[in-house]
Amino acid sequence: AGPPPPSRDASTLRPGGTGGATVATLATVTAKLRPLFWQTVAQVPEESVWTGVGPPVTFDAALLERRFALADARGKSAKNGANGHPIPGEESRKKLRVLDDRTSQLLAISFNKLPPAEQLTNVVDNLETFPEGLSAPEAIMALNTAFLDQRDAVEQLRHMELQESDLGQLDVPERYLWVMGHKPLIAAKICSGALILGLAPELPEWRQACERVMRGCQKLKASTLVRKCISTCLAVGNIMNRGTTRDGARAVVLPDGLLKLDELKGQGESEGTSGQSLLDFVSEAIVWEEVMSVRCHEKRLELHREAQDLHDALNAAKGVCLMEAETSCQKIMAMARKAHGNLIQESTVMDQSVARLNLRVQRIMKEAKETSEEVAKAKGELKQQMEWFSAKANISSQDWLSSWVQFLELLAAAILRIKLPAELPLPPQPVATQPARQELKDVTNRCGVASASPKVLESKAAMQLDDDERIEVLLARMAQAAVPGDAAPKPATRVEVKTSRLMPATTGSTSTSTMRGNVVPMNTRVPML
Repeated sequence: AGPPPPSRDASTLRPGGTGGATVATLATVTAKLRPLFWQTVAQVPEESVWTGVGPPVTFDAALLERRFALADARGKSAKNGANGHPIPGEESRKKLRVLDDRTSQLLAISFNKLPPAEQLTNVVDNLETFPEGLSAPEAIMALNTAFLDQRDAVEQLRHMELQESDLGQLDVPERYLWVMGHKPLIAAKICSGALILGLAPELPEWRQACERVMRGCQKLKASTLVRKCISTCLAVGNIMNRGTTRDGARAVVLPDGLLKLDELKGQGESEGTSGQSLLDFVSEAIVWEEVMSVRCHEKRLELHREAQDLHDALNAAKGVCLMEAETSCQKIMAMARKAHGNLIQESTVMDQSVARLNLRVQRIMKEAKETSEEVAKAKGELKQQMEWFSAKANISSQDWLSSWVQFLELLAAAILRIKLPAELPLPPQPVATQPARQELKDVTNRCGVASASPKVLESKAAMQLDDDERIEVLLARMAQAAVPGDAAPKPATRVEVKTSRLMPATTGSTSTSTMRGNVVPMNTRVPML
């Protein structure tokens, strides 16, 4: 039964640190204090701390009353009358609840910005700008979600057979669920409003996301820089792998194979240190070829911009989850079909507001279908590109794009690290062999040309005189040159050339070409003038 209560004498308080102030007793504490919500023990064991806990220490009851007195409520409660006293029967009335405490509390917060449940029907029916006219679109979506998720609670409310005038007996969330369960047209309108405000705005975003995926795939496939990187890396890699089982590779997994080049480091200038990577080596070779082809330093920056642009395009594409986009489109189409069917079924008279709402739902349904087709197209394009570039088996599209982004970031950085000299060197000139040089000298002497510059003798045209078209051009130019024994040069005329492939001189086979009355043996090599 517990320890006996302290006697009245033990409850008399002695003076504390108040300097001789009047000491209050427990009997004098008459004000209502703030309650302490603790859990009591009904059956106190005989052997426990409570059997010998001892008397309480002295404390100032007056100070306790001042500090912990229960303050009066500010203002009058809505349940009280004009004189501040409770309305008869109001305190005894309890709110009916079919939801658990936590769910009821969360829904009450979500429905806080909605019109009162008793006025929801009038607001939805009479508002011409529904659902945008409501100040809280997120509350509309929350109400529709609660109506779909709390089917059991809605059924319980239907079986209660409450009238609309009895909504005050229900807790706040249950009132809204009662309205949704007993007025199907309102539920259909709320569903349409949630579709328009919540899910439909995702469709343009998914279409833009699909465009980013398509654009990134197309840029990757059309990039000449990527093609040069792939071909050069394959050639360099086969040289590096000579004598191994990986020698003579015709293709590698991309972009994983390209990333391996950055992992392989060369020897540094000092012993024991690592130098540039194999990717730096390949990048330098590509940059030098491109720069020397136009002999302009700006070409290096153009290559860097190309790599950076492609990096940005694929980086934007990798953040798109096409599976999520496909699921979202299917969900929107299903919800739109349901809202359309409910509006047609529950509206006995298709008034202007319902017709306008139904038309918007149909447009959303069509847009969701088109977006779903765009998603399927983007998935097909991405799958095709992964097969085109020999992607790793069972890799997700997002991981594959992320690997390309990583490689392009490394490539752009490698291009920037390349240092070009202020003055570019001259391109290497092809050198003619010694027999070809002597033969060219003999021909120029016989044709009456006093001297030929070394550039002419070593030119690319002189090395390729076995081409019929170049021989024809050469003879046409020589027609304007002076030949010993001729008169003054005549204007150049069209020369008809009969040629044959050059044969060795030992065969004795020759062919002739008529040019201003002179015969030129065709088994001789003639310089380009």
